[in-house]
Amino acid sequence: MKRKIMFRGKYSEDSNHWVYGCLMDLEGCLFIVENYKHDGFSYRNYSVIRETVGQNIDVKDKNLNDIYEGDIVLYNVSTLEPHIVKGVIEFKEGNFIFRGEGYCITHHENYSNDKREVIGNIHDNKGELYET
Repeated sequence: MKRKIMFRGKYSEDSNHWVYGCLMDLEGCLFIVENYKHDGFSYRNYSVIRETVGQNIDVKDKNLNDIYEGDIVLYNVSTLEPHIVKGVIEFKEGNFIFRGEGYCITHHENYSNDKREVIGNIHDNKGELYET
């Protein structure tokens, strides 16, 4: 399977604007390179706020939204009857994990998308993770 590694981060000149693409580190400054088509192929570089950068985990949620490191997710942790847990996607020791309310689950591609739903992220919705 061919995997496309993508990142997102908040544009340093407009912290309300997310940019998506490839990540570059130039002398300690992080940039996301967004490709767009204009008279052929061209690229736009955006400096991004380091703390907001997260990698796409190559999985979609039940609404077909891409899931990124730092996303707040509702996750059905049960295989029998629904047991929904709120948590965050993190990257630890070489793996993407879901961590929330007493659970720490390693990301697996073969889990069905209907078990997950992105409801925000830790940068735009700081209090959301801890609200019930």
